[in-house]
Amino acid sequence: MHKQLNLWQRLRSNYWLALLFDAVMISLVFISINMWQARDLLPLGSDSQAPAFSLADRAGTYYQLDDYKGQRVIVYFFAPWCSICALSIHNLVDVAAEKDPELVVLAIGLDYQNAEEVWEFADKHKLQMPVLLGGAQQMFDWQINAFPTYYVINESGQIISRSIGYSAELGIRWRSRSR
Repeated sequence: MHKQLNLWQRLRSNYWLALLFDAVMISLVFISINMWQARDLLPLGSDSQAPAFSLADRAGTYYQLDDYKGQRVIVYFFAPWCSICALSIHNLVDVAAEKDPELVVLAIGLDYQNAEEVWEFADKHKLQMPVLLGGAQQMFDWQINAFPTYYVINESGQIISRSIGYSAELGIRWRSRSR
């Protein structure tokens, strides 16, 4: 026991080792929380094809996920009343603003009283990516149980990443990178 305590004291007395240890521990806590939150989402991997949808934007133009085969797609599900969605949407906007030809960003509004709530959210946050109206079917198909939720779909239509809650711009970029 004395030896263990001595090792712990030496670790804590070295500023850089203590900082590294703390950073690793904090990262492990965040990763664990994220994994726990995402436990009920659609699975990752080669067997997990993203559910199809055909949804309209404000102008009545329909978007289908199948139209984006050959590109990576971030499908971001939000609710217009969600304060975390309002905080994190700007990180998504910054990723979409890069105009990466291989990355498409789609925002899908769910859990709204009327479509105007979704359009007001889009206007307030100056969303330039397609904003689509989803409904109960998408909540069921995509297993949405909290907001925001997003999935990253690869060029073959497979789910390669997913997350619930606030995501920093760096986290979104990391999850949506080519693999």
